[in-house]
Amino acid sequence: MNWIKTVSKEAVFDFQNAELHDIELRTIKNQENEGIFPISPVSQFLIAPYILEKRFKTIQTSIPSNIGYKDKNLCDVVKHFKVIREVISQNQIQSIQIEELTNSSKEIFIDMIKNETLNELVKDVYFKTENDIISNNDFGYGNQIHYQLLEDQLNFKVKATSDTKEILEFIEKTYLDREGKFTLRPSGWFLEEELKNSLSLSLFGQIVDTIYLTVNLTNNQVLYVDLIKK
Repeated sequence: MNWIKTVSKEAVFDFQNAELHDIELRTIKNQENEGIFPISPVSQFLIAPYILEKRFKTIQTSIPSNIGYKDKNLCDVVKHFKVIREVISQNQIQSIQIEELTNSSKEIFIDMIKNETLNELVKDVYFKTENDIISNNDFGYGNQIHYQLLEDQLNFKVKATSDTKEILEFIEKTYLDREGKFTLRPSGWFLEEELKNSLSLSLFGQIVDTIYLTVNLTNNQVLYVDLIKK
């Protein structure tokens, strides 16, 4: 494959975020009574892993933010979770943690999958096959190999829809601008020649400097995609 090159583990993971001191966790919302809320494109992107994840009772997502849940996109997101926390360091909000997707939002999301109304990027990253709709891929981590995408061999000129631009801008303004890195765990991705034409890689390539893939050597499953912006 002429569109990737092998790199060391250190190249992918030797990325230091600023260290936080005197961390305080402040619970700002513990939603007992569930409402029914529309699911925005950004919310879809953040909810998807909770739909797929079945190995743990809950998972936790941290979203970098210096204004907390008052950010419009985050305000839309937190409505779908029972537990919301602000991570505070040196009297400033550093990130928002979300846990426990509400049952009503889970049901709405699954209906969106079945009715094929998910955002194009969300579908491409997390729901490439029908088997991903209800059951999570069983990740066999095994021996891993790491690749860097070669920009000059890929097409980064695909145009995003307005809804997809919302997701890309959110990733930029939160993870990339504040931390320089965003890691996602796609579902149903395998290192094959056709992957270089992936909608997701084409769109991500427009907002980052480097993309790394971590691949299971046994079955060529793509375990992680790391997006780097310097």
